Amino acid sequence: VISSMRGLFFFLILCPLLSASWPVNQTVTLQSADDVFRGQFQVNLLSFAKIIVSPGVGLCFMEQIPPPFTVDSSSCSFFYNSSLDVSSDKNGSSAFLPFKNVPYYFSIHPYVPLSSFPLSVNLQFSGDGCDISPLTYYNGSECTSNVTGTLLAGSHSFNVPVPTTWYRFSVGPNVGAITISASAPDGPVELVLRHGASPSSAIHDGKGQFINLNYPQPGIWFIEATKLASTSGYVTIDITTVQCSPDKGGPACAIPVTSVATGTAFLKETLLPPSINYYQYSSSEPLLVTIRSYNGPSPLILVSLNQLPTLDNALAKGCNQEYCTYTSSFQLDVTLMNSSWFIGVSAPRDYNGSVVNYGIWFGSSCPPSCQPEQGVCGEGEETGICRCRYGKEGLDCSEDAPMGREYLVLITLASILVVSFALSVSVPLKLNPKSFYD
Repeated sequence: VISSMRGLFFFLILCPLLSASWPVNQTVTLQSADDVFRGQFQVNLLSFAKIIVSPGVGLCFMEQIPPPFTVDSSSCSFFYNSSLDVSSDKNGSSAFLPFKNVPYYFSIHPYVPLSSFPLSVNLQFSGDGCDISPLTYYNGSECTSNVTGTLLAGSHSFNVPVPTTWYRFSVGPNVGAITISASAPDGPVELVLRHGASPSSAIHDGKGQFINLNYPQPGIWFIEATKLASTSGYVTIDITTVQCSPDKGGPACAIPVTSVATGTAFLKETLLPPSINYYQYSSSEPLLVTIRSYNGPSPLILVSLNQLPTLDNALAKGCNQEYCTYTSSFQLDVTLMNSSWFIGVSAPRDYNGSVVNYGIWFGSSCPPSCQPEQGVCGEGEETGICRCRYGKEGLDCSEDAPMGREYLVLITLASILVVSFALSVSVPLKLNPKSFYD
């Protein structure tokens, strides 16, 4: 069990984006199970980063946004559990991680059953790198910003003097798919692609002579092109992009996307697994997204910048607020200018049903239409719930509730009493009207 994140969470996400010095070598002390250390860094690696951390903790790395309250391996960009080696490695455990040239947040979480407090944790993050300029990359021998060509969509032909050459291209917001192929007159060409950092045969986002990328991440991509014939000469690279309109997305630009703003609410949404419902928020202001299911666990929130999130490419998943029992909420605070948040709603983990009915609202933890005369917004574990007053129901308590069985029983009993009384009055009228009036 990893302790929940408390105390400094909102301080962290409201801080300006600062590049911490690399390499990281620091010892921190956790005073209790609720004491969670956080930091941030950015590095443009030549290869893998080596991570060394003391045993007994979980280490969560998040790309561009802070870690959620509930941390597990599926909610982090990278997750390392040093307690797996706690019995054999007394001086700390190590891992090798392929960080991209983007800002990362990280958090340290003590594993409560394995930890005694105060707990001293030593952090060592190391690895050679280039300047963090987005145009700088490592070409296998040096750090440079020079490439054989900066590519746009279309066909490009280059006469190259060496077998291996480097290129880069940019992907804009909401591009549904990219297809890249390469050829040469004297034999095949192998491409190695990576988003936001130098590619290699060991670290890449695509490899081969023909590469198709669905839901490509926006930003700068680097290409390493190698003529397998090991000769100089012409190389032709073809790039085809599928640019989607703002209200559509996906590989064929056929997935609908709903634009939202602060105060928007959809209380009767339907999701048909395994599909994902999508919403887009374009603003420089922070936004709280809250979701609640009608018929089971809350659906899973997926978050990405400038691209539809999927279970594989989402920057973050789940709930990053303190209370996630009855609703799932995600606070979007690290909003960049000229960027859009795309929010996906997927079926809950291990969900076996065919339909998920849910409500989603933007800008508040409680449904914005939860009015005092209808219901009261819950607190603590019930955060996000509109507690309905008598006779009301629904996620925002705006609907009239049907009469329950207990009220039907009372009405039936009352009707029987009325009929019995009427019969008792009518009997003397029938038998002896005169005595009755007397």
